[in-house]
Amino acid sequence: EKRVLTSWKSHTDPSPGEFVGQITTQVPSQLLTTRGSKPYWRSGPWAKTKFTGLPLMDESYTNPFSLQQDANGSGSFSHLQRNIKPLYVVLTSEGSVKSYQLNGTDWVLIFETPLANSCDFYGVCGPFGLCVVSVPRKCECFKGFVPKSIEEWKRGHWTRGCVRRTELHCQGNSTGKDANVFHTVANINPPDFYEFASFLNAEECQQSCLHNCSCLAFAYINGIGCLMWNQELMDVVQFSKGGELLFIRLASSEMNGNKRKKTLFTAGIVSLSLFVILG
Repeated sequence: EKRVLTSWKSHTDPSPGEFVGQITTQVPSQLLTTRGSKPYWRSGPWAKTKFTGLPLMDESYTNPFSLQQDANGSGSFSHLQRNIKPLYVVLTSEGSVKSYQLNGTDWVLIFETPLANSCDFYGVCGPFGLCVVSVPRKCECFKGFVPKSIEEWKRGHWTRGCVRRTELHCQGNSTGKDANVFHTVANINPPDFYEFASFLNAEECQQSCLHNCSCLAFAYINGIGCLMWNQELMDVVQFSKGGELLFIRLASSEMNGNKRKKTLFTAGIVSLSLFVILG
């Protein structure tokens, strides 16, 4: 039986409100809040001990939760530790997810999302747009992409996102001007609409994406493995530190034929593989 967390209609009206929180059936799962039928906030995919889109879940974080999921996407989210201070989670009538922990006789707020004017809100920068965590937040297009509407972008209306500047000519093993390359973007909360692929290492993941012309990006994440994207990259956030590596498919001309870029990509794969092994 599917269970969800539903907000109140208002602070004083406990009838069902317009926000719903749930664990998605994607593999791997993520936390998702919707407003009506539209996504409002998401956590990023579950990576064994953390959600990739929650910066507080860094290397120093001891996670008291466990998320168990079967091949059909059904899962359960449970508490692992019995000696931890009691806590509870609430979804407010305004759509905020808040977590409180008991400290003595007081309930203390320890987590809240989404925060006003932040990258927490779903799809702030639109398809192929990158929301950079800063004050104030800012939207950028990925390398090789330009705003779909320059005028709207200049006015801070970013939701239409970005479009590819150079069309891809992909034939799997093509070379020369038709070759495709991958551009590395660091410190990322992976985009939505990912697909899990059961490859053994980062190199297999990269090669599979390269030879599949519908694959627009990939990531190899410690605790998950290989994720691929076959549609628009949506709701991508870049943190100042932490996060994951995302490899985005581009026409080779976007890299200006710079051999150093290719070296950087190879080094990225090698360092990523080492991280996964050592992690």
